[in-house]
Amino acid sequence: MRFNLFRKLFFAVAGNALSALAVVAALVPTLRWAGFALALAALGVVWRQHRLEGLSESRVARVAAVIALVAASVGAAGATTALPMLAAGSVLLLLLGNEQLLQIAIATRHVETVNLPVSRSGLEQYFTPRAAYGTIGAVTLVLAVAAGALVFADLTWPSWVALVTALGLCAALAAGTLSAWRRRRSSAHSGDPAVHEAVRALEPEFLIHFSGPPGSEYQIKMWLPYFDRLGDSYLIVLRDRTHLAQVRASTSAPVAIVPGVAALERLLVPSVKAVFYVNNSMQNTQLVRFGHLTHVQLMHGDSDKAASSNPVAAMYDRVFVAGQAGIDRYLHHGVDIPERKFRVVGRPQLHGIAVGPKRPADNAPVVLYTPTWTGISDNVNYSSLRLGQIIVSALLERGAVVLLRAHPYTRYNPASALQLAELERMLASDTERTGRPHRWGTATSDEMSLVDCINAADAAVSDISGAASDWLYSGKPLALTDVHGKGPEFETEFPLAKAAYRIGPDAGNMAAVVEELLGTDSAAPRREEVRAYYLGSTPPDQCVAVFLDAARDCYRPDPGERRPRRAVQSVPSPTQGELP
Repeated sequence: MRFNLFRKLFFAVAGNALSALAVVAALVPTLRWAGFALALAALGVVWRQHRLEGLSESRVARVAAVIALVAASVGAAGATTALPMLAAGSVLLLLLGNEQLLQIAIATRHVETVNLPVSRSGLEQYFTPRAAYGTIGAVTLVLAVAAGALVFADLTWPSWVALVTALGLCAALAAGTLSAWRRRRSSAHSGDPAVHEAVRALEPEFLIHFSGPPGSEYQIKMWLPYFDRLGDSYLIVLRDRTHLAQVRASTSAPVAIVPGVAALERLLVPSVKAVFYVNNSMQNTQLVRFGHLTHVQLMHGDSDKAASSNPVAAMYDRVFVAGQAGIDRYLHHGVDIPERKFRVVGRPQLHGIAVGPKRPADNAPVVLYTPTWTGISDNVNYSSLRLGQIIVSALLERGAVVLLRAHPYTRYNPASALQLAELERMLASDTERTGRPHRWGTATSDEMSLVDCINAADAAVSDISGAASDWLYSGKPLALTDVHGKGPEFETEFPLAKAAYRIGPDAGNMAAVVEELLGTDSAAPRREEVRAYYLGSTPPDQCVAVFLDAARDCYRPDPGERRPRRAVQSVPSPTQGELP
């Protein structure tokens, strides 16, 4: 545990530290090659840290700045060219190292929005956070290309332009920071007045607040189609621009990117009566403190994971759960939440699931395998990926077609990413050898929704996760992995296991489990009872209506009092297909 913490801290600071050392070394003529080596090391650290999640705009700019430094430190011949280039590289690294500060400074002045008609005058419309980030990246890349041309083509280039440009960007950063500080001293000028007026004109009846790490967009996306069905005006509030691309592709509703608290408060116009949340992000507290609003926790799936019984849920006015199990789970873990706060609403996302028996025995069985992620600590690590090869091998030996759908966070853990890649290679090899149409990767995560995967399969192997609860709705056989070796206590801690077949911590009983899944199925009589306990007894054709009624009750106690929805200027969104 301590080693992992040390490793994370090392990679968090090593890139900038090595870059700074490279600048210092490059300033000394006799240490030019040392500067070159340190710059290459910085590039290696940046790649190592971000190779799995890809390079965002800011990281591309950071890498480009280091490349510019390498080119300048190695290829510049003489002080006339070298010193301005090195100074420019140093300034750029300082600028990019404080990029987050720049983002906050700009965002405090100008809130970025999508699908919300905001009226701005003069040049103000061009000074947006997005334009600022793009400008920084573009200037950095231009400097990198120029430095490369100087080195590799031996071209004469006015190097003072690099220094002036870099200093200009730093001056803009300083001016923006000073302006932000002055605005914070005057509460009357906090936030973005133009956006505030646009939100007042929109008259949203509720907000959807979302904050989370990169890759967590699925948590809000699963709810957006149902909020659209309410037919009432609302606003999506994102606390980080990282999530914008996926959210805007999933809805035509208005979106505001609001990193700062002051700007966030300005969005609480009189028409807002409720705020919906889909996780327990710490930033939720910045809105929950407003007692005149109804705060509703939806979460992003029903499961027996520790997150589904987090004591933090007690701060919300209402907690939506799928079934009675969602209420009992808190009580079982010693979390005292008054029963009046709970609303049993089922899972609207399950309305498209076909409920029924397995396919006829003469067809090749299809098994869905849904390994979850490792969690943030060992005690909440329910992932079975370390057993994945045993599980998949047993299914292949039975002649099953495997649908492999991993948790979206899997790729952020290097070990898990490698384990998943090995399973995909196994399926690819078996497909080539036998012709069985296994599916994995984007085929099951992008081209197919979880509901599509459930409907296509005859049985499932899952970890303790929301995917297991969703599968339960189908009524088909399920196996759960007991990765911590709970044994007899497994069903007590995770009641869902009463409807499933337990896979031991070493998966040594896989042959027997596969026989139950695809043959005997002795747990069939218990599944309906557990299904109702976890997901309620709402018929599939009423799943959505139950949620919509409960949601409306949060911001309009009397459903009969309905105002017409205001027309909102928006850009067309891509075709969504069937609801998840």
